[in-house]
Amino acid sequence: GYPTKPDPSLLFEVLSQLHVHHEEVIYVGDGETDMEVANNANLKKIGCAYGYRNIDILNIYNPDFVVNSPLEIIQIIKEMNTVIEDEVIEDNDDASQASNEQL
Repeated sequence: GYPTKPDPSLLFEVLSQLHVHHEEVIYVGDGETDMEVANNANLKKIGCAYGYRNIDILNIYNPDFVVNSPLEIIQIIKEMNTVIEDEVIEDNDDASQASNEQL
């Protein structure tokens, strides 16, 4: 078996099996243990103020985002995907320019 939260071992195993890098993950949680897992795994984290704990407790763990409804999580993911897509396009443009300069 795996250790329990806040140990991130099981999370790392799942990410490995899915071939997902931790930079691509946002951990969503509503309690201290969730925030500790995200911190221990060096993940971006969303604190859910509508869940188990109140916002004051979640803020102790410095969540990257705090939401008051599940719909806000969807918006954050959309915005982050846009940023990632823009970075990929920029990286591809830089690689293209470097390739053209070598010619």
